[in-house]
Amino acid sequence: MTNSPHPEDLIISIPSHNSTMAIEYLIHHDCPVKEALQIEKIVTRIKLGSSARAIMQHLAGEGLPEDEIRAAPFSSSLFGPEGEERRIHLTVGQALDLADELTHLGEECACCPIAGTEAFRCYGTISYPISAAGEKWLCSLCTAAIEKGGANASLIARIPGIGLKGAAFEAMRKEAGGTYFESREPASVTIRKDILTKKTITSSQLLELLFGTCPLEGRHIMLLLILAGADLTGDPPRPEPSLPPAPPDGDARIQEFAAFFERLSSAFLLGAIVGVDFQACKRTPPSGRADRFQRTARRLARPQG
Repeated sequence: MTNSPHPEDLIISIPSHNSTMAIEYLIHHDCPVKEALQIEKIVTRIKLGSSARAIMQHLAGEGLPEDEIRAAPFSSSLFGPEGEERRIHLTVGQALDLADELTHLGEECACCPIAGTEAFRCYGTISYPISAAGEKWLCSLCTAAIEKGGANASLIARIPGIGLKGAAFEAMRKEAGGTYFESREPASVTIRKDILTKKTITSSQLLELLFGTCPLEGRHIMLLLILAGADLTGDPPRPEPSLPPAPPDGDARIQEFAAFFERLSSAFLLGAIVGVDFQACKRTPPSGRADRFQRTARRLARPQG
């Protein structure tokens, strides 16, 4: 018989990637909120709350009363600091209560210099499946950068020659059922065409450029901001993205990509490192894949000197 753990035992590690269906990113900027509660515990509670609310919405649609929904069993796999995995069991109500404990702490985020207004905006996600409209919008960044000229156009011209294949994202694209991508084929944009050559960039290549390396820091962040239309050659530099307009249907993935670029601008101004993990959903044991997102957080948390 499995004993239910004490609530505080549930927040000592990051939730398993088996239960996460999103690209994750984390801006490593020290603040009073992280001093009050470790970022790993904050992210754990955010994820538990998100999953529990999704379960609650589903069960409410089935006609179950709230008290029965809150008593429904809920489980999640967690990874400890050294990559050890354990399965925890609680109720939907317990998970919601843990998430609700962040409410007061999140009020401190009002003064955060990271772009946005929501609490805990140093942590963000881009949910799977990535929409076809979202992939087309990413490719439109290239078109806009070419039209802008200068350093922005120069960056786009160099992308085909830096060895990006987008292989990891193409492998995920082939997963059955459209789990990670709506479209079976990546979007593409032609960046140069003449009588002899035609150069194109695919959305899978752009996703690799954005999220295929962890952590994002320094020059890499600058390149991504240039892709997003920022002017870093001016005096003073202007790191704010100049993004193409989103389609009128308000595609959620495009909004999430736009928020990522806005927050990346903040990371540049703060000189902060950004941890990313695009395979946060993959069913790969910790012994088989370095958990780049968490390793970055732990490395930065070590005392210096």
